[in-house]
Amino acid sequence: MANKVVYVITTYKCSACKCMEYILKEIQKDNPTFTITITDFNEVPEWIKTNVTLTDFPTVVFVENDVIKYHFTGTLSRKKVIKIMSDINF
Repeated sequence: MANKVVYVITTYKCSACKCMEYILKEIQKDNPTFTITITDFNEVPEWIKTNVTLTDFPTVVFVENDVIKYHFTGTLSRKKVIKIMSDINF
């Protein structure tokens, strides 16, 4: 089974970040095949910082077996996130 992790990269007191976190947790209830890691932008693993430019928050990064499959910034609807996950076969 693939190791699937969704990183939600946040900043202090970011309400949009909390909203995206909630949306992902709701998606996870119906699709428990991935884990969610919430991390402050100061604590992001270096290999993610090297491959994803962090300019806006939240930044959501889909990682499968330590390979970045997709990333986006901002808050998207549940429907849009599910579509992205389907498109990248996550």
